[in-house]
Amino acid sequence: MGSSRRIAWAVATMLVLFPAGVAPSPGGRPAAPRQTAAAAEALLQARRLFEALDYEAAVPAFDRVISMLEPAPAGDADRRRLLAAALELRARSCFGLGETARARDDFRRLLELDPAYSLAENVSPRVVALFREVQASTIAQIVLALEPPDAELLLDDVPLAGAAGGIPTRSGPHTLTARRPGYRTATASVTVTAGETLPVTLTLERIAAVVSIVTVPPGADVFVDGVLRGATPAGALPPTFAEWPAKLNLPAADFSAPLTLTDLPPGSHVITFRCPCYVPVERRIVIDRPADFLLEPARLEPAVASVYVDSPVAATTVYLDGVARGQSPLSLDDVCEGVHTVEVRSAHGRHVERIDVRTGDKITIQGNVRPAFAVIGTTGLPDGYRGPDVREAVERVLAGTRRVAVFAPPDDVVRQALARERLAPGWLAFDRFRRPLGGAAQAMTASARVEISERLARVLSAQGVAEVTVPGGGSGQMLLVLLAAGSAEPDVLELTLDAPQSGGRAVSLLDQERPLFRPTIGAGVVDVMDLEGAVVISLDPKGAAAAAGLAVGDRIVAAGGRPVSDSRALGAALGRCVAGDGFALEWIDRAGARRTGNAVVAVEPCLVAMNDQSLAFNALALAFTFRAATAQGSPAEAMVARLNLGVVLMRLGNWARALAEIERVTLPPGTGVSHGTVQYLRGLCLEALGRAGEAEHALQAAAASESLLTEDGPPVRELAGRKPAEPAIRGSR
Repeated sequence: MGSSRRIAWAVATMLVLFPAGVAPSPGGRPAAPRQTAAAAEALLQARRLFEALDYEAAVPAFDRVISMLEPAPAGDADRRRLLAAALELRARSCFGLGETARARDDFRRLLELDPAYSLAENVSPRVVALFREVQASTIAQIVLALEPPDAELLLDDVPLAGAAGGIPTRSGPHTLTARRPGYRTATASVTVTAGETLPVTLTLERIAAVVSIVTVPPGADVFVDGVLRGATPAGALPPTFAEWPAKLNLPAADFSAPLTLTDLPPGSHVITFRCPCYVPVERRIVIDRPADFLLEPARLEPAVASVYVDSPVAATTVYLDGVARGQSPLSLDDVCEGVHTVEVRSAHGRHVERIDVRTGDKITIQGNVRPAFAVIGTTGLPDGYRGPDVREAVERVLAGTRRVAVFAPPDDVVRQALARERLAPGWLAFDRFRRPLGGAAQAMTASARVEISERLARVLSAQGVAEVTVPGGGSGQMLLVLLAAGSAEPDVLELTLDAPQSGGRAVSLLDQERPLFRPTIGAGVVDVMDLEGAVVISLDPKGAAAAAGLAVGDRIVAAGGRPVSDSRALGAALGRCVAGDGFALEWIDRAGARRTGNAVVAVEPCLVAMNDQSLAFNALALAFTFRAATAQGSPAEAMVARLNLGVVLMRLGNWARALAEIERVTLPPGTGVSHGTVQYLRGLCLEALGRAGEAEHALQAAAASESLLTEDGPPVRELAGRKPAEPAIRGSR
């Protein structure tokens, strides 16, 4: 390449590579990037002056460029290229001004920087003559004979592009070094005089075998006799392996660069190649002499399975090992062999499944999305415990739940979440009577639990959190402490991991189904001693029983074609019906006459009782939130789910959120769970929040209604008159 074209190329390359002032430096670190880019731009401007033959302006311009680039370290090829171009052009500019001595000095500095530098043929013969004069007084030639010829060659510790032949160099002492894997490094110290041609021979002594290993794909771990020796690097395939892409019918880019092993002793060796998501490959090699061994490239076949994921819930995202892969239904055809966690998540819950796949497997996962508790800690294990992960063990025991999920997030995710909250271990440790255990749990206030549970659940993409407490330091009996997002009070479930029945009891508690509606004919009944049948004590004037002719005091003795011995039997008969069914009734009126009629079954809302000690209210909070959010196309179902959620939140001590849910509920006036029920619950929340005036107004509305607190009573008018509100809350339980 001629000097003019070389100069233009050097400047253009620098401007393209470093337009924003980012230039490389020795070791790949960006050092003085702005200065290098500025020098490239300044060199371009100075060159324009030179080409315009304005040498007087060009010389000071080149002075500035050279001062910006000096010194140019040996390892910084780009800066050295720019400096060489600037020195040549300044020398030629000085020559044009008649400053021959200065031109000669710049050519000398140029050749000291790059002894192999040459001028283009189109440069003025007079300039070329001066350059060659300086060259003859500055540069010597070393003619090198090198064996083996592909050894790496260094001159004064600087790598040379060519390995043998003529090597231009400055006069003076130098050290030549040749090295190659499998050979002992050879050095030669020489002193050359300008204009001299000095022959030098370097012969390397073979001392070991060299095994070159290439894989498809790159990045495979290489084990020799079971010991990891490194991984095949990415990079260009060398000429020694040039035939293999065609032989294997693969692009050269699919191959790794060689991994070179130089210390294998004589004998037979087993080389194993392993790469995540690929089938391992094994090769044998016999080292019988110190020579170069080119192992046939190891082609690793993908070790993948196919996992199809679907969900009955709309707008769910599929995650594989914590990484979102797309919306369900989704076919994952690149699941690597091994253990994986597949999750199906929505805004309201998740499904978690851990699978162990083998190459070629075809697995189908039905993502039953449920609201979920994230198990974030274990308290009380013995010091130095090295057993199985208790959190994952609890997840497995409770994997059969249908309404609420319990899962163990990855350790690193949990650690980061707890660190952000600065939570001490055991902050959620409680005994089976829901009493805090240890200083951390005792120091945590109810309001703090409300806020922390909300933040943790949000970070973990869950609807609640949980902790495992191991009483007495044993590892058998455990307590699972549940805290819904926004809950102040936990629930505690007992578990024994090696006792399946304990897991069954916990699953039953978590899966307790609370109906939102029940069949009704609009009649309240009780049992009276020594009287067969169910005695009517209240009637909805607009209900089916009143329309059929029943009156308060009548005794229902048959329903749906079956005898009715008491109120339980009547409830069982109604439980077999759905809204709109005809319901044949037979009753004895207050005069003793036997009468019959037909009622049309309707449904009425059901409401959970705050004093029901058999319920896990934190699990109910998740279940009712999920039902309210997913009751698409059924406003009545969403409304009643939200009212139940309000009651659950009152029980869990989150009065503000309970009020927010209840105020979104609108029920018509009537008997049973209706408008008066909503007003009564609203009044309790307002009173708990210190809004006495609003509470009084709501309780007055409740006192004027015929509503019940739950579908089975008591009447809210009786409760609304009690003062203060707190005894009313206890009474309602």
